[in-house]
Amino acid sequence: MSRWLIWLLWPAIAAGAQQSVVAAPDASVSAALANLSQRASTVFVGQVVDIRRDGGVVEVQFRVDTPLMGQTGGGYTLREWAGMWPPGQWRYRVGERALVFLHGTSSAGLSSAVDGGEGVVPVMADTDGTVLLDVRRLSTRVLRQVGQPLSDGNGAMALNDVLPVIESRGTKPVRPVRRPLPPAAVQLLPPSSGAPTDATGPQPIVERLPDVQ
Repeated sequence: MSRWLIWLLWPAIAAGAQQSVVAAPDASVSAALANLSQRASTVFVGQVVDIRRDGGVVEVQFRVDTPLMGQTGGGYTLREWAGMWPPGQWRYRVGERALVFLHGTSSAGLSSAVDGGEGVVPVMADTDGTVLLDVRRLSTRVLRQVGQPLSDGNGAMALNDVLPVIESRGTKPVRPVRRPLPPAAVQLLPPSSGAPTDATGPQPIVERLPDVQ
């Protein structure tokens, strides 16, 4: 790689190195959410409305439904270094709705989700209209005893129960109760799982969800 190219890409490379630290195991999913919120500059619940590539940058445009930290609402455009998008894989999908934890913007105007895909927590509606978080991926970073199963079958948490954890950055002694995922969601791969995706693969639930009060 030539010196001028290294100089040109250095802000993105430095930002990626700073933000790619492997997360230590957490004591619970609630602790994992608190961990993410403590290291995020921007947190919101939103839906991906557009993805476009502009040279070495991928722009992901969100509609912000529930701003929680560092964002007032409306829209948000995440600018990621295109080198973070492996060929044939999509880090986000248009229509996907998620609770998003983002690092602060670098001097090059780039950012990324905290701890990669773990900082993009899928959001969906239960059969009774309750807004849920799919916490199956976050469950994999919870410290477990030898022989303890990875999952107890309860892969969801109500978003309203989780908000105090995020807004207080873990300072409030709140431990949301886990509950089963809706039947339609159990068959889906967790978004951003790293598995190759295409137009015929599993799709996120994209129906309009009830507004969070």
